Amino acid sequence: MSSQKLGASSKMLEIDLNTTAPPFGFEAVFRAAYPNTGVRTFTSRAILALDGPGTLVVEDCEGHEVTMTLEDREVREFEAVGVVSFSGVSRIAVFL
Repeated sequence: MSSQKLGASSKMLEIDLNTTAPPFGFEAVFRAAYPNTGVRTFTSRAILALDGPGTLVVEDCEGHEVTMTLEDREVREFEAVGVVSFSGVSRIAVFL
């Protein structure tokens, strides 16, 4: 897991799904990467597949599971709170 601060209010976290095994919520992952983050909403604004093709099952803000088919380097704007499972895509970057 590596992180990068993009600006005063934007953050990106790279997650290796082979080492941070789903299911997990973004809150736990972001708090581990940014321990002094304060009060934030841990909802993705976009998800970038760093490899692929494959599928990523995420949990949306209403608790529903949503399956995404992603190609290598494809960016999907989507509000999600965590990753449920994956196949083919093993590395993602999540933007807050």
